[in-house]
Amino acid sequence: MNVQRRTAASPRDVILTATAGLLDEGGEAAAKLAQVAERARVNTRTVQRHVGGIKDAIHAAHLQRFSASAPATGTQLAEALREADDADAVRHALDEALRLALSPRGVTMRMQRAHVLSLSRNRPELARHVATASQRERQELEDAIRDAQRRKRLPTKIDPVSAAVLTRATLFGLLQRDLMPPLADEAAATTVLRRALHRVLLGREPEGAFNAPHAPHDAAWRSEPYEPPSDPVARSILDVAIRTLDEGGEDALAITRFAPVAQVKPVTIYRWFGDGQGLIQHAQAARFTGVAYQDVSRLASDADLRSRTALARWGSEEIGRIVADTRRPKRLKRIEVLGAAHARPLVCTTAGAAHEALTRETRRVYARWNDAADLGIHPTALAVYNNGFIVGLTCTDVEVEPPSSKEWIDAYRHLLDHLFRLGTAARRAVPADRGERVARAFKVVPDAVPGATSDVPTRNATHAAILETGHEVLRTEGLAALTIIRVADEIGIAASNVAYYYPHRDMLLRALAERLLGSLDAALRTVAASLQPAERDWADRFIETASERLLDPALRHTLRTLTAMANEDAELLGQLHGELDAFPRVALDALELDGEAASSQAFHHALHVLLRHLVGEALIPPGEDDAQDLPKRAARRATAVLAGVLREGYETAKRDARKRPGTGRAAQA
Repeated sequence: MNVQRRTAASPRDVILTATAGLLDEGGEAAAKLAQVAERARVNTRTVQRHVGGIKDAIHAAHLQRFSASAPATGTQLAEALREADDADAVRHALDEALRLALSPRGVTMRMQRAHVLSLSRNRPELARHVATASQRERQELEDAIRDAQRRKRLPTKIDPVSAAVLTRATLFGLLQRDLMPPLADEAAATTVLRRALHRVLLGREPEGAFNAPHAPHDAAWRSEPYEPPSDPVARSILDVAIRTLDEGGEDALAITRFAPVAQVKPVTIYRWFGDGQGLIQHAQAARFTGVAYQDVSRLASDADLRSRTALARWGSEEIGRIVADTRRPKRLKRIEVLGAAHARPLVCTTAGAAHEALTRETRRVYARWNDAADLGIHPTALAVYNNGFIVGLTCTDVEVEPPSSKEWIDAYRHLLDHLFRLGTAARRAVPADRGERVARAFKVVPDAVPGATSDVPTRNATHAAILETGHEVLRTEGLAALTIIRVADEIGIAASNVAYYYPHRDMLLRALAERLLGSLDAALRTVAASLQPAERDWADRFIETASERLLDPALRHTLRTLTAMANEDAELLGQLHGELDAFPRVALDALELDGEAASSQAFHHALHVLLRHLVGEALIPPGEDDAQDLPKRAARRATAVLAGVLREGYETAKRDARKRPGTGRAAQA
């Protein structure tokens, strides 16, 4: 008789399991040598003999936790694809991967992985392991997809690299949903998630009903925006802590190391923050607020997307900009602070509040899209999916050699196109989301200085004063004069108060750039709306109006300031060119002309040349005697060259539109 004996776990495995359990429950603060020994039922010498010191045990336990969380990003799906015998088995594998992701175990694995990712940002050895393991996991999923394609279990038109990136980002992106309050309609969000997975790998809609477990939310769950300590000393300590955290990670905030950096006694830190973990919690919460609300503010300022054409363009251009390689550092910083929410209630509630606001603003844009084109989409569910996908892309960002966005960005746009244009059956499965409360995340601040846009959200009066004062400094003294200290002195507050909202000068510049871009966008839309081809000499009048508006002193300053900022910020440079390049399309849309038609290209080109001419005039500082005459002189030069071209281009485009009924904005809506 053969008796199979169970192999006993080695002392090292027992110790690492005990360490990982403590890390899951309370983070690194809970993993002390004595506690590890007690849970593993060994003495401290045994721990030291098998794994070394407590730091070695924690490091090894993090590696174990990262590997154990791999199913949350698709490794279980890769195994199932290799074993699938037919298309039905593939569909079943996809649904099982989604069930795991939505289960309590899936939530735990995502939090484990996010925690390790957060710590790896400032620990080179851990970062190397994370990068290698992440790339290996993606390549395994790619190989499984290729193998399934060879066996004709998956369509060959699916690109394995793109499918692997999108699948992993979709599954891991549920991390954002884990940190938010319960959704009003979990089923709708799950429907969009399931449709996305089936579209990515199978190229078609899912079949049959789907019942998935939903991880129970804590009944006491709450989301609260972070409010820093009101005492100036505590604010100053927090300001230094945020900078230290950026430079050296959480390890650099140990009280004995940090107190000399902050130039205070340890007892002062204990007084305001309790202990080292309290300091870390406050620093991470304040840091997360600064990172996340930038995206909230940007979405909230996307004001005028009323037509289907404008919304579709936003969906293509804005989504591509967010997920492109240039945003990789910001995504990595986001996952760093998300991982810091592990076992830290203050950071968790702060992250939840920020993502609630982000989802609200994204939902607001999608709801307008839905209203403009009657697509039957569920705006909240789509907002949760898209924002989660951006978080989930960090799976790829941390790799040693991540694939270029060119390999998967088009696949993602194609996926969103299918999710936005739902068929009749999908409309019945996903309700129209009309009954949910739509709330602006922040109050709107009225115009305070010339050239400032009124649709830039602020959080309170201090925040508004910072932006208004910063804009005034830019207007009167230029870019070089703008500093955190200068803005604080002008308002009459401590520099740490400004640094709470904008820890770095670059962040303040970006916020001011968003205001200036809003002003430019509003001016360009006003100019586009002044096109009245039915009037006599309309081309001459339009050129005069455009010259007066764009060569106004306030707007000239806006253009010069944006250009100076863009010289040091490639992303802002792209946004500025995007605003200018969009002007002809906005004008054509206002006239209900098809901007893609060949007959519209001459008119499109003439508008483009006119705008670039006026922008060039604005960027040349005129002399004092020439300032008042600049708009008239620029208009005369442009009229002599472009008025006839504008008239001929418009007539050609209009004739073509008459020949093709059913085109234009009204027909599309």
